[in-house]
Amino acid sequence: MLLNILGLSILLALFLLIILIPGATVLAFIFIVCFCFFLTIFIVVYKCFCGVVWILKTSGWGFWRGGGLAWGWWRGDERAGRNLGKGTFQGLGRGKSARVGGAISSGIGVRERRRIEEERRARVERERMEKMRSAQGDEGLGHGGLQERYEDVEEEEW
Repeated sequence: MLLNILGLSILLALFLLIILIPGATVLAFIFIVCFCFFLTIFIVVYKCFCGVVWILKTSGWGFWRGGGLAWGWWRGDERAGRNLGKGTFQGLGRGKSARVGGAISSGIGVRERRRIEEERRARVERERMEKMRSAQGDEGLGHGGLQERYEDVEEEEW
């Protein structure tokens, strides 16, 4: 915004200079062309810099924790890549990669996501074992006792 205002004010000053001093027309024209040329180069370089920063920020290369892209996505190996179905790449990767989990949207890397899933599985297994142990104490409940309790535990999991 500031750059646009600065550029427009310089162009307006040069336009007034052309009107007031006829001999400065050629010099002003050359200056305007050079100014526009360098302004364009500056904008392109700035946008490229922003793009490189974005790629580094969203990469899985460890520049910023919890990045989005990984080498696997560039190779087409969705299992090695991050989830592209949510967050940064909305609309892309709605197939297999959407099942990986919300790595970009939640800001969690693949390793962290796997660790959390392993902890959840271990917790579910511990709870199942505790229910089994409590069912062993209730064997006098009828014919099946333990077997009936075990079937209840299986139904709750699914």
